[in-house]
Amino acid sequence: MRIKPPEPITAEHVDEAKDRLILARATHLDSLAARLNEPRVRKFIEPLLAGGEVTADPSYDDDLSYVRDLGLIRQSTPLAIANPSTKK
Repeated sequence: MRIKPPEPITAEHVDEAKDRLILARATHLDSLAARLNEPRVRKFIEPLLAGGEVTADPSYDDDLSYVRDLGLIRQSTPLAIANPSTKK
């Protein structure tokens, strides 16, 4: 987008960059969409996005480790989305 210093990066710039990525159908976004449809991912992501809580034993749950390894949820407890949107 070639935003030249000292111009600050604004929320509008971020929105435009997001829209460009979506329209470009970047491979990593397609990969993320595929992962979000996996049952082992959905069982953690859906309740968190809905504002609920999820409890799991991290020492015994391979699915939880998988979702954390994908970078979708925080490594710490309580479980939460790794990079929540700040938009309201």
